Amino acid sequence: MPKPSLMKTAFIFTIPILFFKAVAFPSLSLLLWMIIAMVLDFITGIIKAVLQNKVRTSSGYRKSVIKIIQY
Repeated sequence: MPKPSLMKTAFIFTIPILFFKAVAFPSLSLLLWMIIAMVLDFITGIIKAVLQNKVRTSSGYRKSVIKIIQY
């Protein structure tokens, strides 16, 4: 049987973790709006490059993928 002090310590560390799980995960609608914002950012970036006659390269698209992962 674990010592009472060990159980108390485990309890103290478990409560914040449970709270974190309940609060940290965003709602589905928030994720949807974030995806919409990312897609709009990507599309407007491509439009801007086309209007400025800039070459779109695979390295530029790779940067976009990294940016999406960071979000």
